[in-house]
Amino acid sequence: MNSALQSHWKQHQNQYPRFILSPEDHASLMHEIAVVREVFGPSALEFPRDQYHGAPIELRPGAAPTVVALDGSETLLEL
Repeated sequence: MNSALQSHWKQHQNQYPRFILSPEDHASLMHEIAVVREVFGPSALEFPRDQYHGAPIELRPGAAPTVVALDGSETLLEL
């Protein structure tokens, strides 16, 4: 997700995309963030659950992980 976010910023003058995740992928992402924050930073409770580094996350049951660019184009993500 970091690569997709950075790539979108470069292509769209630092504008934010949005991410689409299944509830399962979202839970996995939040768990990974919690583990990293336990070791390196502030409490995972302080991390917004509805965004990833400022980019909104939309939950869709059964959805493949996707980044949606400003122009509406969608790119599948590898998580």
